[in-house]
Amino acid sequence: MGLAITLGSQTVDAKTVPTALRGNWYNLAPASETGTSHATMWGYHYRKHSLTITSGHQSQTMTTKHMGITKWKTRIRFQGGHWQTATAYTAGWGDMPSFIPASGIFHGKRHRMLLCIPQNGNWFDVYTHFKPKVHWELKIAMKN
Repeated sequence: MGLAITLGSQTVDAKTVPTALRGNWYNLAPASETGTSHATMWGYHYRKHSLTITSGHQSQTMTTKHMGITKWKTRIRFQGGHWQTATAYTAGWGDMPSFIPASGIFHGKRHRMLLCIPQNGNWFDVYTHFKPKVHWELKIAMKN
């Protein structure tokens, strides 16, 4: 499978969600990650002033005045590629995941995606604007 990736960066206004994160983002988490007998569809729905997280049939919503937005630069390298500077974001509360906005080619079409930075390891989950039928992840090296 070939996957082409490009990186982008956006500026952050502390009162709004960065435009690079806005939209509906989906990832199909396998049963081994969720601790259940079946895969679970995760959804992050970023709006200008709010965030809604859905998992299965549960959802939580928070506004920007109750969540922190953090932006930082990091260096990443895809397998067989060179080191690139990327902008990472964390928007939410508590132990929220961090994302790197990118774009990739899925099924012959270019789509925006978010790479979810893992807490340990090099396998980044891929969140897309469409609901995937399989779990997407990429092996990426990262250093600060």
